[in-house]
Amino acid sequence: MAEVSTIATRVVYLVGNSCTVGPGMTIGTNFKEQMRSPKELSEGQNIKYFASAKNYYDSFTKRVVGRNIILDIFIFSTN
Repeated sequence: MAEVSTIATRVVYLVGNSCTVGPGMTIGTNFKEQMRSPKELSEGQNIKYFASAKNYYDSFTKRVVGRNIILDIFIFSTN
């Protein structure tokens, strides 16, 4: 019987505030826009960037898992 060793990589990602640019954008740069609450998201209210961000992060998740990467994300917001 052969042994197989898999090597996993761990990445710790520290994020300050929400993503405002690129395909994972969750909020615009206009300071009048606020992050959405879970209730608003579940009811489909004020979800301007939600669909495109969800598609991006779903594909990102598949790529990370497919490469055997452990990703710890810590996000803080000042709002």
